[in-house]
Amino acid sequence: MHLNPYGEYAVRLAQSLANDWPSDRTGIVARVRDHGMTMPFPEQRGDHARCREVVDQWLRVVDATSPDARADLLNQQMAAVSAYPRLIDHHGEGGTSTTVTSTTISRWC
Repeated sequence: MHLNPYGEYAVRLAQSLANDWPSDRTGIVARVRDHGMTMPFPEQRGDHARCREVVDQWLRVVDATSPDARADLLNQQMAAVSAYPRLIDHHGEGGTSTTVTSTTISRWC
């Protein structure tokens, strides 16, 4: 699988959280900072649990037993959160870019 350089830090962060889950929100924020993200994260009730839910949802995709199952799970996630292309400045971390999202993933992914 090709991993785009601008997405590598997020994948490495997800791997780090999945393999060594922090015991509290402060630990999550510290891990995010360790992986180079500088944007503010205003505290909200349930942050720690919601982050865990996201990691667990992603692990279901990663651990799927077939490419078809993986594609189905990923498409479900993307259908719930994908949006039209938009410009993002990445909080000053690399210039402005266009983010394009897709609502379908081929079965061969």
